[in-house]
Amino acid sequence: QYNKKTDEFTVLNEAINDRINDINHDKNGNIWFISGNILYKYSTVKKETKTFNPNKYFIVTSISRDANGQIWASSLNKIYRYSEENLSFENIPITPPANSANFRITVIYALDKNNIAIGTQEDGVLVYNIPNKTTAGLQFSGKNPVYVRQFKTKGNDELWIASESGVYVYNLK
Repeated sequence: QYNKKTDEFTVLNEAINDRINDINHDKNGNIWFISGNILYKYSTVKKETKTFNPNKYFIVTSISRDANGQIWASSLNKIYRYSEENLSFENIPITPPANSANFRITVIYALDKNNIAIGTQEDGVLVYNIPNKTTAGLQFSGKNPVYVRQFKTKGNDELWIASESGVYVYNLK
């Protein structure tokens, strides 16, 4: 936590603060982060940390927050939506490409309230449409990005994709 008076940060918990892979917040102000492959939810109100143990839940690879403030998470080959009402994750069925030999999710990114971008190791970028519950691959003029690391949007028109095979810009319109 940041203290404005002392201009210092406080470490939440040294035991779980080893290597933070991703961080986000939900509509209730909770901070979600991944340390190693374990997902944590820190309540800024209660000052408590909940651990989502991979043995009970899943090994997490990425987290994102959609336009409604809802948290999404990914494992190696699935995506999940967190339900505040049930305090649990809903497994969202996605369809990997038919010719995929080793489908692995590296990162997810909420494009808007209806679509989640899914970056993969070898299968480029997929988009899960929330209302229609469908998965489609983005088509690139050249070869697909390999090992997608990060997504960013520029306005409502461009999706920037950082991968181990370079930077790609996809026109969303």
